[in-house]
Amino acid sequence: MSSAVVGHGDVTLLSGESHPLTVAPGTTVGSLKDLLSQRSRLSPDGQKLFYDNDGEKRILNNPITSLCAGVSSGANIFVLAKEPTNIQVFLRTLNGQTHAYTVRPGETVAGFKLKLKQREKVAEDQQG
Repeated sequence: MSSAVVGHGDVTLLSGESHPLTVAPGTTVGSLKDLLSQRSRLSPDGQKLFYDNDGEKRILNNPITSLCAGVSSGANIFVLAKEPTNIQVFLRTLNGQTHAYTVRPGETVAGFKLKLKQREKVAEDQQG
């Protein structure tokens, strides 16, 4: 989880990595997510924004809502970010062997086929 301050502040990730952040009045929830994505490489879709309103947690989930609507200046906005996880893929060869591969988020089919070529010695045009 990290936090940002409306106005000037820092976004600090769980890893301890800190990013300075300035949020202008009228900034929308969606544009704040985009800004956080640029600064911290967190996917906007993986971010959940909320703030503490006198002990009540308020979720900021409408991307077109302005932060000025209900979020006071200097309020701490918390960012719960879910990083995409690797996927394990099992490949069964024609001779019946099963091999495990780790596929990273954003990895292309062409990149995966290159892995298969290097490890299985099967040309890309021979793969299904």
